[in-house]
Amino acid sequence: MNRVNQDLEDQQSITAIIKYLSRDARTGQRALHENDLTVAMLEILKELAGDADFAALVERACRFVPTLSQPLFSRLIMHSGDTRLYLNGVNRSSPIPVHDHPATTAMQLVLHGNMRITHYRHNSEAHSRITRLHCSSQRELTPGCYDFIDNANNIHGVEALTQHAVMLNLKRASKKAHEYKHWFLPAFANNADGQFWHRVRGRQVFSRGGCSDV
Repeated sequence: MNRVNQDLEDQQSITAIIKYLSRDARTGQRALHENDLTVAMLEILKELAGDADFAALVERACRFVPTLSQPLFSRLIMHSGDTRLYLNGVNRSSPIPVHDHPATTAMQLVLHGNMRITHYRHNSEAHSRITRLHCSSQRELTPGCYDFIDNANNIHGVEALTQHAVMLNLKRASKKAHEYKHWFLPAFANNADGQFWHRVRGRQVFSRGGCSDV
């Protein structure tokens, strides 16, 4: 597919997502922060729908090949006050490990490809660097589908189910947000009570690839 046709397809896809999200926003009942993020995302999409530079950036995300130093495609699109918008491209060979977003609300909207997002919650705190998590939900998302993150639901992992998947990640952090997020690396399983995970400060792993923006 040539570049012109690719750009056209990207624009048509975003237009379809705007229509889908607009209908869903009118009928859905959500928490206040989820409604606010949905409205903000709709306004952003309307601006981006006619932006050729954004279409080219989406194309780059779709073709992204991960490396050890850059396992994730991540670009800051907008930044205003406590709100940031990222474009993230995920390759099937390089899932985003389980991590948290302290004191942050977020909306993740899939633009291309299919993704699986798995949320976890704390069962108990075994040690300052080891914690026990259990899976609280798991969803497979196609273009136009979205997922919310809040203070009670912020530990999650993301993987692409197709070779490439691209999403917009709209984040709002409160003044209480920590400077560092945490990554959770599996330690050992206890099926009755969840699984134990090593909790590692964010910049100790995956720091060079921009994963702190997911």
